Amino acid sequence: MNLPERLYKWIEPERNPQNTVYGTIAAGLIVAAEDPSAETYPRVVTATVIAVASYWLAHGYAHWLGQRFGPDGPRDRAGRALVGALGEEWPLAEGAAIPLVALLVAWGAGATLTIAMQAAVWTAAAAVIVFEIVGGLRRRLPAGQLLANATIGLALACGLLSVKLLLH
Repeated sequence: MNLPERLYKWIEPERNPQNTVYGTIAAGLIVAAEDPSAETYPRVVTATVIAVASYWLAHGYAHWLGQRFGPDGPRDRAGRALVGALGEEWPLAEGAAIPLVALLVAWGAGATLTIAMQAAVWTAAAAVIVFEIVGGLRRRLPAGQLLANATIGLALACGLLSVKLLLH
């Protein structure tokens, strides 16, 4: 799969799209909560990766455990079922990569940590709005409904930005 196809998969996730969106929001919130005056690039990147990995593992574990509670839960080996559940939840990490890539690109470009963190948060916010618009276009929603969905995405984006503004 080439780079444009991979980017398209991020913009229009097909497998477990709710976790792609959740991962984008979670990583955006993690970066938004960090104080750039008290941190360094390596610490922000590491903290974000560890937090997202923890969310992913928690989601995978909860998925696996939830399956076992059902009457038709898996009876195969626990390791195989857990790995399968973690694979199902992997889109969370893919979504988190969106703001993380923005942070890393800004770092590579020589931006200050403050600017890079703002870029990551704004990228996460914009991605949420793009997810809403792409999802609406894919379902061929009428213009009014598409606008309503985009407004919901905008509200979530504003929530991300508000965390940054309120904490710093």
